[in-house]
Amino acid sequence: MPDVITGAFVPRGQGLMFTPYGKTTLIGHAGYGGQNVRVDPEREMVFVYLSNGLKAGFRDSAGTYLKLRDSIYDCFNDV
Repeated sequence: MPDVITGAFVPRGQGLMFTPYGKTTLIGHAGYGGQNVRVDPEREMVFVYLSNGLKAGFRDSAGTYLKLRDSIYDCFNDV
């Protein structure tokens, strides 16, 4: 269902967002300023991005979070 304010599709429930990523679905929540927490139940892994300032981007589009997420999963692909 689209967000009533922005019209953007935001898959969420009970405060959590369910985001497809590759073959898995990440569960978590994006905060104001680019902060993000994600759980990968398949890998039994949690990762968090916290910053000391506001970052550009909305939800999962903050570049610093995307670089962290992609780097973490690149490590799994190298194993």
